[in-house]
Amino acid sequence: MTGLAPGFGQPLHATLALVQGATFPAFRSTILLMELGAGGVVFNQKGEVLLIRDRMGYWCFPKGHTEPGESLEQAALREVAEETGVEARVTAALSPTRYTNNKGIEREVCWFSMTGKGKLRIEKGLAGAGFFSRDEALRILAFPEDVALLKEALRVQLREKP
Repeated sequence: MTGLAPGFGQPLHATLALVQGATFPAFRSTILLMELGAGGVVFNQKGEVLLIRDRMGYWCFPKGHTEPGESLEQAALREVAEETGVEARVTAALSPTRYTNNKGIEREVCWFSMTGKGKLRIEKGLAGAGFFSRDEALRILAFPEDVALLKEALRVQLREKP
């Protein structure tokens, strides 16, 4: 989604959102930066789920920023491949999550349920990656939002089976 920066007529990448927040006196309006991202909850043929161990040591799902001109699905697939080497296919959209990162920037991540295969490769800067059983993944996921996301993806996966 590309728009125009309010009052400037310049292109605005989808990572900015107008909301109530800090006031900038020169414009008498409120702007809060929000980064838009995309990620995947990826299952292999055995039904195991792909997790990464991030730079802080937390187990979570692969995700990242969108690039200009890229759809959310494309961004999610690219991030999964870049971070883990796994080639995936989107099977369903999942609920988005919101959080504030360690730099104080709000992020909204659009998630997709995926199936994937390929040899695992860990992107530089990550502490690990692997496919885990559903029970193990639910046990080691670091954040409650990710646990809820995995449960949603499992429900979606059950509905898709013949």
